[in-house]
Amino acid sequence: MEWYTQKEVADLLGVSKATVYHYGKQKKIIKILDPHRLHKEARPRSYRGL
Repeated sequence: MEWYTQKEVADLLGVSKATVYHYGKQKKIIKILDPHRLHKEARPRSYRGL
């Protein structure tokens, strides 16, 4: 299986990134989250004064 970014899919299909987003919401394409991407909750917090 090959992985494509939202921009790459938009370029391949000749549509905008927003259209790719809407295709995903409408289940016209399958969106798979990157398991290696850090989610906001998983990022270390910075503390002031340290």
